[in-house]
Amino acid sequence: MITMNPAFLANMPYDPVKDSAAVSRLAISGTLLVASPKLPTRLVRDPLDYAKANPAKLIS
Repeated sequence: MITMNPAFLANMPYDPVKDSAAVSRLAISGTLLVASPKLPTRLVRDPLDYAKANPAKLIS
């Protein structure tokens, strides 16, 4: 919640980065990159490059 709250609350009474300290690792999660097979992409970097070059095509 500490990392999510600033995105949802405009006026937080604290700064989650400055006012918090890491104590231990709670979880480890992987990263998943998903792209539509309809996109003309083959490499991991391709979807990002395609999105930058064609932003209007990705909004439905």
